[in-house]
Amino acid sequence: MKEWAWELILDDNNNVDDIDFIGEKLGDDLILFEAIAPYVEKDSYIEMYGEDGCRWRWIFDGKTCKEIYPETIWGN
Repeated sequence: MKEWAWELILDDNNNVDDIDFIGEKLGDDLILFEAIAPYVEKDSYIEMYGEDGCRWRWIFDGKTCKEIYPETIWGN
Protein backbone atom coordinates (compact mmCIF):
# COMPACT_ATOMS: atom_id res chain seq x y z
CA MET A 1 0.00 0.00 0.00
CA LYS A 2 2.91 2.36 0.67
CA GLU A 3 4.00 2.03 -2.97
CA TRP A 4 0.64 3.64 -3.84
CA ALA A 5 1.15 6.29 -1.08
CA TRP A 6 -1.45 4.85 1.31
CA GLU A 7 -0.73 4.27 4.99
CA LEU A 8 -2.74 1.65 6.86
CA ILE A 9 -3.76 2.19 10.47
CA LEU A 10 -4.24 -1.10 12.30
CA ASP A 11 -6.30 -1.96 15.37
CA ASP A 12 -5.06 -4.14 18.24
CA ASN A 13 -5.82 -7.30 16.21
CA ASN A 14 -3.89 -6.08 13.13
CA ASN A 15 -7.10 -5.38 11.20
CA VAL A 16 -7.09 -2.27 9.02
CA ASP A 17 -9.06 0.29 10.97
CA ASP A 18 -8.31 3.38 8.89
CA ILE A 19 -6.36 4.41 5.83
CA ASP A 20 -4.59 7.70 5.05
CA PHE A 21 -3.27 9.05 1.78
CA ILE A 22 0.32 10.23 2.38
CA GLY A 23 1.25 11.20 -1.17
CA GLU A 24 1.07 14.49 -2.97
CA LYS A 25 -1.27 13.56 -5.81
CA LEU A 26 -3.70 10.69 -6.32
CA GLY A 27 -3.08 8.43 -9.29
CA ASP A 28 -4.97 5.41 -10.61
CA ASP A 29 -6.06 4.42 -7.11
CA LEU A 30 -9.26 2.79 -8.34
CA ILE A 31 -7.04 0.10 -9.95
CA LEU A 32 -5.53 -0.65 -6.54
CA PHE A 33 -8.89 -0.67 -4.78
CA GLU A 34 -10.48 -2.93 -7.39
CA ALA A 35 -7.60 -5.39 -6.85
CA ILE A 36 -8.07 -5.53 -3.06
CA ALA A 37 -11.89 -5.28 -3.12
CA PRO A 38 -12.52 -9.03 -2.53
CA TYR A 39 -10.54 -8.74 0.73
CA VAL A 40 -12.28 -5.59 2.02
CA GLU A 41 -15.30 -5.85 4.30
CA LYS A 42 -18.60 -5.19 2.55
CA ASP A 43 -19.97 -1.64 2.99
CA SER A 44 -16.53 -0.22 3.77
CA TYR A 45 -15.58 3.01 2.06
CA ILE A 46 -12.82 5.57 1.72
CA GLU A 47 -14.01 9.17 1.60
CA MET A 48 -11.86 11.84 0.01
CA TYR A 49 -11.87 15.64 -0.17
CA GLY A 50 -9.99 17.21 -3.06
CA GLU A 51 -8.12 20.49 -3.02
CA ASP A 52 -10.86 21.99 -5.17
CA GLY A 53 -13.58 21.06 -2.66
CA CYS A 54 -14.63 17.99 -4.62
CA ARG A 55 -15.78 15.04 -2.50
CA TRP A 56 -16.04 11.38 -3.43
CA ARG A 57 -15.96 7.86 -2.01
CA TRP A 58 -14.58 4.55 -3.08
CA ILE A 59 -17.17 2.02 -1.84
CA PHE A 60 -16.65 -1.72 -1.45
CA ASP A 61 -19.39 -4.33 -1.81
CA GLY A 62 -17.34 -7.38 -0.78
CA LYS A 63 -16.36 -8.15 -4.38
CA THR A 64 -15.74 -4.91 -6.24
CA CYS A 65 -15.01 -1.24 -5.68
CA LYS A 66 -16.79 1.76 -7.22
CA GLU A 67 -16.05 5.46 -7.19
CA ILE A 68 -19.11 7.59 -6.40
CA TYR A 69 -19.77 11.30 -6.03
CA PRO A 70 -22.38 12.96 -3.82
CA GLU A 71 -25.46 14.69 -5.19
CA THR A 72 -25.92 18.33 -4.33
CA ILE A 73 -29.54 19.28 -3.81
CA TRP A 74 -30.47 22.89 -3.21
CA GLY A 75 -33.61 23.38 -1.17
CA ASN A 76 -35.68 26.30 0.02
